[in-house]
Amino acid sequence: MNILLVDDDSTVLQELKEILDGRKSDFERIYVASCVEEAKKVLRTVSIQIMLCDIEMPGGLGISLLAWVREEGFGLECIFLTNYADFTYAKAAIRLDSLEYLLKPVDEEQVCAAICRARERVCQSRQDEQARQYWLDTGQEAKEHFWQRSLLSDFPDREKIFEKLGYGEADRFVPAAFKAESISAVEQSWGAAMFEYRLKNILFENFDTRNFHIESVFATQEGIWLLICRCSREMPPDDGAVWEAMQPIPQICAEKLGCEMLCAVGGVCAFTALSEEAGRLKEVLENVLGQENGVLRLSEYQPRDWQYQMPDISVWESLLQQEEKEALMRSIRRYVQRRAEEDWSRRQMQEFRQDITQMFYSWLRESDILAHKLFADRESELYYQRACGSVEDMCLYCGFMAERVISYKKFTKEPRSVIEAILRYVDAHYCEDINRSDLANLVYISPDYCSRIFRRETGKSLARYVQEKRIEKAKKLLEGELSVKNAALQAGYSNFSYFSKVFRELTGMTPAEYRQKLSE
Repeated sequence: MNILLVDDDSTVLQELKEILDGRKSDFERIYVASCVEEAKKVLRTVSIQIMLCDIEMPGGLGISLLAWVREEGFGLECIFLTNYADFTYAKAAIRLDSLEYLLKPVDEEQVCAAICRARERVCQSRQDEQARQYWLDTGQEAKEHFWQRSLLSDFPDREKIFEKLGYGEADRFVPAAFKAESISAVEQSWGAAMFEYRLKNILFENFDTRNFHIESVFATQEGIWLLICRCSREMPPDDGAVWEAMQPIPQICAEKLGCEMLCAVGGVCAFTALSEEAGRLKEVLENVLGQENGVLRLSEYQPRDWQYQMPDISVWESLLQQEEKEALMRSIRRYVQRRAEEDWSRRQMQEFRQDITQMFYSWLRESDILAHKLFADRESELYYQRACGSVEDMCLYCGFMAERVISYKKFTKEPRSVIEAILRYVDAHYCEDINRSDLANLVYISPDYCSRIFRRETGKSLARYVQEKRIEKAKKLLEGELSVKNAALQAGYSNFSYFSKVFRELTGMTPAEYRQKLSE
């Protein structure tokens, strides 16, 4: 913290410096000036937090200096010193937000008390500035969190928070929603965070105006982005103007993001009705599957009633049997696109997803492959969740399923490949508790099938193979100084009697006899 002393009387300056020398720990530097111009030079050069200033000096008044300080925006605390108790000066000092007005000759106790109060005000100002900056840095984040919770879930005190964020009953809002042609393709190209960042930039650069201001843009779990814009209080609310301003956005997204974007715009509403309006927008975009770009107006949208009918999947099953993946996907794409153009709803898309998933699962079941295990990973879950978002996402899901089932069926057609995977696992974990279900799950096949092909390829059962590995381990351990019991434990046997029984069956002698033979 720095302090500036301004006085044309060198004796006063010296007196003030002596007072401050006893408070050196309070200040980094003490600067002096004998006139207004010198003081201005110091203020322009260094950061000053407290100024002690004479009011009447040759070449300018201290009051004028403080007025200049306020005009320039220097945030400092000022303490005036004067020889005269002039009410006019005191009034001006108060108007310019000076802290103290002290009469000369200076009283050390009064000066020190004034400086203490000045330091307290400087510290408080710094805290206030930090709080203000924190709000500037996090205020938008707080708004984002508020709007997400308001529109996607219920939470207490939402009206109080609404007011705290600076909104009022007179504010009117217009929601809009966006859907990319394929959220999976978008994430593969950009990543979710980068795509959202670029989409927000496009919206703020090309849509945010003085007539309606963007308050928040955020994504839902279904891969739909919601936008909330507030209408200017100086202009009459007009959802048509929002709809009009939104027209170029899909084309800009196509150019800058490389993907088609469908948008829907809601009507003007108060905060209390905003959640319902946004929910309707989200529902519309979830159910519009045949259109991949453009701007819809919620008030003009009329869904068509179309009943789902299970497709004839016999042709697809035949192509799957022949492992004709490309032909299969062309046929599925044609079907999905045709149905989407007939205004397929999200619910109908979900029913189709169930049927097509069942087709793949049934085909795997014929080969004793556990489909629910094969598709239990996070990637499969993401494709499944997003499949009903658009035609492209459904085709991506079907393509993913077809690729994995065909590849894995080819893998299981080579029993040696399956056995090698099992053997690698057993060789690394034979000392642990292993059963045939664990090993079957490892390669996503049924336990019975796993046992059959293992016996066929190795000439022994899974259990026998594991026992042999464990006993070989025990034999090596018995060659050292370990006790028989510890050797059994390290080989994977917690039951010593059972260990002895298996050891005798495979070696023709007990563990103790084996060790005795080694010492002969």
